[in-house]
Amino acid sequence: MQKNIIKFLAFFLAIICIIFFYKKIQGNYNNIPVEIEHEVVYESALPDDFYPFYDQYHTDSLFQLERTVFPLKGLTRSSDSTKVAEEIMWQKKDWILHRPFDHQNGTFERNFTNFGGIISEHISANQGLFTLEKRYAKLNDQWHLIFYQELLMNG
Repeated sequence: MQKNIIKFLAFFLAIICIIFFYKKIQGNYNNIPVEIEHEVVYESALPDDFYPFYDQYHTDSLFQLERTVFPLKGLTRSSDSTKVAEEIMWQKKDWILHRPFDHQNGTFERNFTNFGGIISEHISANQGLFTLEKRYAKLNDQWHLIFYQELLMNG
């Protein structure tokens, strides 16, 4: 059963990536940015109730721990130098709190996609050489972090 879930998630991620890159290549990736308090930019395709959640998630440590699904599936740097990343189940006791996005004078770029109610946040650096991904979904009518890939080198 767990193998079926892993296969489904891998298939789902592949579909999301294909759609994302197809839209980017076709030049149809035209979400209009909306300015929110303290210079946070969101895309208009996101649900209105996501914005307050996102802001509180990155500024309130207790809220962040409550709204992260532990053990949290994700990717981390591989201990094996032949691989770029390996799967991990992030544990609450080892969690390092996430802070608000900082573009660091343009070094980092961020975009959001909404696919079937799952919000993916992609952060990249050095023209996409390094990427980080977080996925959020509504569970019991509340937003939660459901996946986290730490900053990894692509390639």
